[in-house]
Amino acid sequence: MSEKVTVRFSNREAEEFNELVKKSCFTKSYFIKHCIFNKGNVTVVPYKKDIYMAVNRVSETVRAIEQKYHGPEIYSLREELYNICQLLNS
Repeated sequence: MSEKVTVRFSNREAEEFNELVKKSCFTKSYFIKHCIFNKGNVTVVPYKKDIYMAVNRVSETVRAIEQKYHGPEIYSLREELYNICQLLNS
């Protein structure tokens, strides 16, 4: 079950809100939830989307290597990539 909530902003507030959401790479809904339930501001990482895409490309390369080589180093690398993605999403 979900509930729809409406928020009203002045024009200036709406512009500022939209800019913050854009910089965060979150959806508007997730941005608001994050601010409310994590009791704080969203940390905006410049070029977050670019960083995430680069990590994703590295992850794809690791996946290709993993098909040929199964060692603890690959599993460790995959875990570190997962941790990076989690930090970017927090």
